[in-house]
Amino acid sequence: GGSLLAHWNGKAWQWFGGEGHLGGHDPSGVLRWHDGAMLFTQYLPRSRRGAIIEPFRVVGKTSHPPPDFSVLHFPPPKGDDAVMSVDYAALSTLELFAAFQSVGNRSFGIGRTTSTGNALLDVVDVSPSYPAPVRFVVGNLNGQERAIAWSELRRRNAKSSLWLRSYDRQSFTPLPSPPSFSEDGYAHVWLAGGWLWARQVTNVWRSDGNSWSKHATVSNGAQLTPTADGTLWVKEQDSIHRIDPQGQRQEIPFLAEPAKNEALT
Repeated sequence: GGSLLAHWNGKAWQWFGGEGHLGGHDPSGVLRWHDGAMLFTQYLPRSRRGAIIEPFRVVGKTSHPPPDFSVLHFPPPKGDDAVMSVDYAALSTLELFAAFQSVGNRSFGIGRTTSTGNALLDVVDVSPSYPAPVRFVVGNLNGQERAIAWSELRRRNAKSSLWLRSYDRQSFTPLPSPPSFSEDGYAHVWLAGGWLWARQVTNVWRSDGNSWSKHATVSNGAQLTPTADGTLWVKEQDSIHRIDPQGQRQEIPFLAEPAKNEALT
């Protein structure tokens, strides 16, 4: 039992995890570290319903020991069977981030390192809302690399909103939420073209970090594929569209039947 994580070292695949490996821990991802080493993010499965943050496992040699987020006092889960989620991120300058959230808890924790290597914990209380699992996106926003932590906030008999916080090497900045027009929540958040993006069912929003503007409207259930320059490729039923960074939509000529149907299925 347990998860397996494969890493290609340039010559062969290395496998990590699984039953009997890593002291019962499961690997979940890989982050770059000093001196060419790597950090394997680990979690300890708990009743098969979630995870708790565990120390990084260093693969390779480094003179810089990684921080230990497991010693931070994250908000505890509610009950032994609480569903928990963990997510990690890293800037190219090797500042690290870890988010821990327990379903049913109105607060969550974000562990982060500063440029001096110190580990800090930010406890966020979003009462009276309940947060969805906290996730990170990393990229360029207004010319600066950022790690954006985000979560959908839900309240009974109220519209959902986004919680957003932008982290750089030294500090964090709260970001505003896009206007909310639906109770169905947000499907996706990403960074591309120097902008922050959010999709809310049929609405696609774009932000410079200060304010939001509506960029496009897509059908409910449309599949979006963003590219690095801010272009959106949209698959809607039997058509494919390209929405450029200025918001101009262009339908892409496709194959004739029946090859078109086969390619779109």
